[in-house]
Amino acid sequence: MAKSRTSQKSYISKVDKAKKKIQEKPERVYNFIGQFLASEVRRKARRRIGRLRRSIQYWARKQEKDLLIGSKSFYAPAWELGNSQMSAEPFLMPTVLENVDTITTLTKQVYSELNSDE
Repeated sequence: MAKSRTSQKSYISKVDKAKKKIQEKPERVYNFIGQFLASEVRRKARRRIGRLRRSIQYWARKQEKDLLIGSKSFYAPAWELGNSQMSAEPFLMPTVLENVDTITTLTKQVYSELNSDE
């Protein structure tokens, strides 16, 4: 005896919802990483210059899909890279390189939320 076709199951497609979450995730990852790295760079920046420490920020850009970490102060490159009158006292690049494992962990944590969210 053949089964009747009236007992077919119907499914609800969640493809659009999943695509939206995937597109939202990079921004969330950039915000988590940016907050973490900006606080670490502020902690490692030279203590005497409070304006330099306060000027350290991050920018999570949506259209470019990237993360920028830096300072708005005009003399930050001189501290980071040095110039003819002073030697370099890097605070940005060493902090990023020291925290590569933490950045990877934060990225995995945010992307694992994609699997747990409904």
